[in-house]
Amino acid sequence: PMTDRGIFTYANLHTGAYVGYMLSNEVGIDAGVLYQASSTFYAIMYDHQVNFVTETTAPMYLELPLRVRYFYDVYKGRLHLAVYGGASLLTQFSSGTHASGGGDFTYVEPGGSTPVNASTTFEASRLANIRPIMRMGGGVEYVLPMNFPLTLTLYANYMHGFSSTDEISVTNTVSEIPSASTINYNGSGWSLDLGVKIPLRFNEDGICAPLPERQ
Repeated sequence: PMTDRGIFTYANLHTGAYVGYMLSNEVGIDAGVLYQASSTFYAIMYDHQVNFVTETTAPMYLELPLRVRYFYDVYKGRLHLAVYGGASLLTQFSSGTHASGGGDFTYVEPGGSTPVNASTTFEASRLANIRPIMRMGGGVEYVLPMNFPLTLTLYANYMHGFSSTDEISVTNTVSEIPSASTINYNGSGWSLDLGVKIPLRFNEDGICAPLPERQ
């Protein structure tokens, strides 16, 4: 049985933008909009080998995160370590079944040597349009050595969901109990994000100040 097993949704494209405000030199608050294009898939393994794999495009997600970050200056204001905590709203704009299908496969029963023919069917559906997610993570930020204020960022993130937003029901012709299995996705997972940041300082030393003349 496949119930409560495996991650069946993964991101093909995860991109977005944040807008932040520094409350002090060490603490800042950010709000953002993140776009996620995903695929739904599952794999069947009855004889310690992958017997069947299916993959189909899933409807997009739109995530609205809010986070508080703490910065630690590692090297002369150029290299910072950062940790953050916050929450997100995971939203999507479809409901009901968005994909279905199946196929045939073969497997070898325990103690046997002859391949056995079987088939599988699945139905993927969205359960809710909005779900809350807890976010936490950390990373590094490096101010590039150039006249234009540009910061390179690298963050590792963990997302934890509390209730299901996706569900996939799988039925196989293999004799097992239960005959139908249900796998749920609640938004939990890991990501590694690479980005750039432009700090805005509206004073004589900031981005709005006249740029130096080119040589």
